[in-house]
Amino acid sequence: MTMGPVSETLADKVSAQLAALMRSDLHQLRVQWRKLMRSEAPVHLTRALLLRILAYKVQELAYGGLDRESVRYLD
Repeated sequence: MTMGPVSETLADKVSAQLAALMRSDLHQLRVQWRKLMRSEAPVHLTRALLLRILAYKVQELAYGGLDRESVRYLD
């Protein structure tokens, strides 16, 4: 399956955002958290966990989140 220009642009944008997160230090990740989550990051979260959560959020915003059935299953 070939992705069209719009999808490639979105994929490139997401890849760039994820690469930027990977280069970020703990302080920068906390700043990104505030921007994406509109709240303060929990102080006990490590850089690795912040990175994973933020990476998921970036992808969720770009490609959409879980469907209702999956959310219900996980709850």
